[in-house]
Amino acid sequence: MEHSQEKYNPLHNQHISGLGGWLILAQISLWSTVVSFVINIFFNILPIFRTDQWNNLTDPTSMSYNKMWPIVIPYELIGSSLLLGALIYAFVLFYRKKRQLPKWLKYYYLAYGVYTLVDFFLVRAIPEIQDVGVTNPLVTLIRTLVICAIWISYYGISVRVRNTFIK
Repeated sequence: MEHSQEKYNPLHNQHISGLGGWLILAQISLWSTVVSFVINIFFNILPIFRTDQWNNLTDPTSMSYNKMWPIVIPYELIGSSLLLGALIYAFVLFYRKKRQLPKWLKYYYLAYGVYTLVDFFLVRAIPEIQDVGVTNPLVTLIRTLVICAIWISYYGISVRVRNTFIK
């Protein structure tokens, strides 16, 4: 009986710390998001400005014109760049095990969720690109919002997080 009491004692888990456990998955998730932002910025968004594509998308006489392009493209560039910068700062906090990290990541995931939600509605206003993607935009939006909610919760309640990020 003593063994089962010890097993469920919340104080027993107070020694759990370090970048192991679910924080390994958190690191993988954050690094994959960095890669995703870098690919999006450097291979999808910036080439629009380096070619005649920007002029084609924003010229009212062009076949590719839509009044939302001058809003959507800069929004995605600025938003992705800011979120990428926030992630880079998060990695500094993460690997230095700084106390500010959980709060920073909660705000990051909140901002990422809002960015994705706004982007979803902006892109929906451009009928020409509704069927271009390989995934359903609504599924992507829901997946992103669920992931953000999970990580916000994790960084708020995890004993390992509370014990690791103390500097």
